[in-house]
Amino acid sequence: MKLIDKFGRTIDYLRISVTDRCNLRCVYCMPEKGVETIPHSEILRYEEILKIVDVAITLGIKKIRVTGGEPLVRKGIIGFLSELSHRKVDFSVTTNGILLGDFADDLKKAGVKRINVSLDTLSEKKFSEITRGGVLKKVINGIVKAKALGFEPLKINAVVLPDTSEEDIKTFIEFAKTNGLVVRFIEHLPFAGYRTNQLVALEKSCKMKYNLIPTDVEGFGPGRHYKMNGATIGFISALTFPFCRKCNRLRLTSDGKLLPCLSSLDFVDVKKAVRNCASDEEIKNLFFEAVKNKPEKHTFENPRDCMAVKSMVGIGG
Repeated sequence: MKLIDKFGRTIDYLRISVTDRCNLRCVYCMPEKGVETIPHSEILRYEEILKIVDVAITLGIKKIRVTGGEPLVRKGIIGFLSELSHRKVDFSVTTNGILLGDFADDLKKAGVKRINVSLDTLSEKKFSEITRGGVLKKVINGIVKAKALGFEPLKINAVVLPDTSEEDIKTFIEFAKTNGLVVRFIEHLPFAGYRTNQLVALEKSCKMKYNLIPTDVEGFGPGRHYKMNGATIGFISALTFPFCRKCNRLRLTSDGKLLPCLSSLDFVDVKKAVRNCASDEEIKNLFFEAVKNKPEKHTFENPRDCMAVKSMVGIGG
């Protein structure tokens, strides 16, 4: 029994947000005054998430990404990841990197093999401005430590912002080459009213300046990827070059909403079912309902009608 939507897409990827809390306040992710956090009582407990995961696996979910907020700020995260590692599913973690140096050893012992780090600049000044006070050195130290421990691949996700320059891109490329990393430049989506679109021009410039060899690497997700001197560089343009026809994911928010699409309000409340001691069959039906609601393509053009008007921290990366 598999999850196949009405457009013939097989859904086998689940992104799970374990918290809406974060230790940074990035300008494109969270409003300046912050957001109202979800009460702890409304956040899915780890055992509830694992129950949902166990059902999802029987429906063909093969890949899971654990996100936040910032997942490493949630108490007990290592124990949860260790439990997840016992399931027959490929899983990874996305972090902003602030606590990566502190948790890298424990993440390794918990069975985590792959890590994505959200990092939009290698300039200390810009990093502080984007994150409203974050310390870049902590992230860099965490990346270096994680690489030394053998996390592979280690991916850097860099959102392209209005002041992202060709020099910024060059610095990232050199950083990737030096440390054997994957760096993916991501077109900004309209979260919290913050939007820009300049990734295409930067990609064109990079292709003219560098010896970028097109590559198709399994597990690197959508977008266009290139190999160069020990590094992999990617460009992901969800708005300019939508990849909806290949979309294979659902999202589980920290408060138990199963989202068929980042731009859709047609969520299914799986938390209510789990807390009412729903059977596995009943939970399966909720997955089928979510997949039935999955739209053919995203609709960021109509922000009032989509989840994107909410802060990203409340949805999950």
